[in-house]
Amino acid sequence: MEEFMISPPAVILYVAGAVLVVAVAGIAATKGSFARKGIRMGIVVLLLAAVLSYFYRPVTITVDEDGLAISGVGGAELGWEQVTSAVYVPDLRTSPYRPTVRTRGFALGEYRSGRFLLSTGEAARVIMEQSRHAVVVRTAERVYVLGPRNAERLAAAVDRHRVY
Repeated sequence: MEEFMISPPAVILYVAGAVLVVAVAGIAATKGSFARKGIRMGIVVLLLAAVLSYFYRPVTITVDEDGLAISGVGGAELGWEQVTSAVYVPDLRTSPYRPTVRTRGFALGEYRSGRFLLSTGEAARVIMEQSRHAVVVRTAERVYVLGPRNAERLAAAVDRHRVY
């Protein structure tokens, strides 16, 4: 069994921290009782914690003899019998598997997570932290574009465990 982690960018934490500082400063500057200000600050902290717990989760891709498992938001378990093809794309930027349009998901810099349209117009589930190379896994229902930092190792693990 081999695991590959795709972590969200740290800038998400910086933005959340900035929002927290601005919200706390704004609440502190308003008139009202200390209890009301405390309740407002508590609500802001709870909302930020909920947003971070949903968006700032690492995705783990596990490859073993049974198949490929993607944990995290929108995860999936793909047995090797479901996988119709799995290819390593060394230059994703010029390939037909390049994510172009975000339909439902999140993109920040090279990090992508969610549903995207590929340059061919085909819908795909994309999880990547870099956009240079990726492993494209195709099933009868969906296309997955997986781009961890070490995509070559992911491709080697898929080749090692997948039975043709």
